[in-house]
Amino acid sequence: MNTELVVASLSGAVALSSILVSARFSRKQTVLAAQLEQQGAAQSKFAEHQDLMSQRRDPLLWAAFDFQSRLFNIVDRDFLNVYYTHGHDRDRDYALRSTLHVAGEYLGQVELLRRRIQFLDLGNRESSRTVVRHLTAISNVLNSDGYDDPTSGYSVATSGPLGNC
Repeated sequence: MNTELVVASLSGAVALSSILVSARFSRKQTVLAAQLEQQGAAQSKFAEHQDLMSQRRDPLLWAAFDFQSRLFNIVDRDFLNVYYTHGHDRDRDYALRSTLHVAGEYLGQVELLRRRIQFLDLGNRESSRTVVRHLTAISNVLNSDGYDDPTSGYSVATSGPLGNC
């Protein structure tokens, strides 16, 4: 065989194998770039989900904490007896207005969540159902006229997800 033919054949084989290796790595790079883009999109969606949840969750948690604190003060610390029944006019006014404000703030946050829960993606439907169950249990306690059996109290007709549980 001619030396030139052997060199040309080897050059062609090296060029062909170089093209095959380059194509293979290019394909891997494309697949990895697509996976990286999917991970970035998933992280972005998760961050948006967390942001949306904090927009709804945080105000409700603060309102629930304030409401729970006021109920504790009323039941265990005799708040209404001290400030409303035996207090001065200014104390009575404060006790009434601040208690109504705390209760209204909590109930308003619950209503905002109730209206939007059907549109919120809480990660999965079971999480949404759990939130609704908890809100329904709290609603039953607030609608009751006793301490022992919150389901035996008076019921207020509601619309939307809480009324349909």
